[in-house]
Order: sequence, then C-alpha cells, then structure tokens
Amino acid sequence: QQQAEPNSQMRIVEINLPSNQMTGTLEGQSLKGLTELRALNLEGNAIVGDGPGTGCVNADICRLEGVECTVPMLCGEVIPVDGPGGSGDWSQPTELGANEYELLEALPGDFVLFRYGIGTSDVYLLTSAAAFEACDFDNATLRAGPLAGAGDGFELPITDRMAGTTLFVASSLPRPAHASCQLGQRVRIQVPRD
Repeated sequence: QQQAEPNSQMRIVEINLPSNQMTGTLEGQSLKGLTELRALNLEGNAIVGDGPGTGCVNADICRLEGVECTVPMLCGEVIPVDGPGGSGDWSQPTELGANEYELLEALPGDFVLFRYGIGTSDVYLLTSAAAFEACDFDNATLRAGPLAGAGDGFELPITDRMAGTTLFVASSLPRPAHASCQLGQRVRIQVPRD
C-alpha cells in the first residue's frame, strides 16, 4: 500500500457510481474543483441538485468538451442572450435596422446569460407581446438589477413553469423613456414543452 505524501493533491479523473442508492442534494459548487474530471456517472441514483426551480444538478463541468456525464436531473445549457457562440452581451443592437435580438429557444433547466456593465442595463420580464412591442414596463418583473450583469453576468433560469410559453425580456434603462428597449435591447425566448 502506498501512502500519499503530505500536502499532495489527488487527481480525480472519473467518478463512476451508478445505481448506488445515493440520495440527497448534489451541490454544483462541490464539483468545481475537479478540473481534471473526464467522466461522471451517477445514473440510477435518487439525487437532486441546487439548480433553478427544477431542482436540477448544476454541474458546469458537464458542459465542458471532453467530459462525459450521466447525471440524473442535469441542468441544461447556458445560452448567451446574443445567440449561440455569443458572449452574452446585453446592450443595444448595433446591427442596422435591428429592433430586437434574434429569437432564442431555451428548455427548462437551461439558463440565458446576460452580461452588461454596471448601471448600463437591467433584465425585466414583460407581461405580454403587446407590452414587449410597446416597451411597456407596467407590471413587469425585475429579474436582474443594474449591478447583476457585471463580471460573470446574470443567468436567467428557465424553469418547468415556463414550458409552453414565450418570455418577453427587455432592459428598462435609461428611464423614464426606456430608450434601450425602444432601440432594440429586448429579446423573445421561446420555451417549448418536451
């Protein structure tokens, strides 16, 4: 038997525990330090996660290329608001004639990423298509304030309750005219049913 040297770190490249009668909550934070992990198999266990609304397992490592995951209730993808391959930039569109962002599709368990500078934007859910077209923020729900989009950005969780709906999202800044929304800082997010 070999003993580990003091202060040495263990490399974990695979966790394989299928049908092991595991129960409880798997917190996404607990997987963050496993940078060399290439396989995670927890199939057949009764675990839930700390992900949004759905109780999904928010395992960012499973989104990395080359990592194979079989995890019940795995949270979905992070979808940049400016489309696949985008950075999540949430600002007024610079494309000539664009009066809103491209339509996005997201599934329950996914997250839509919004990145913006401090004080430049916010993220509101508007009440209807008519409110979206008119940039009407009456009865809208604030999901992220002017500070939330800095750094890693704000991830809007797409929950089971949203399935079968279209979300109407816009920035209310600057107020009172909601000029950013009028100039195209708004997006429709379709959430299909399974």
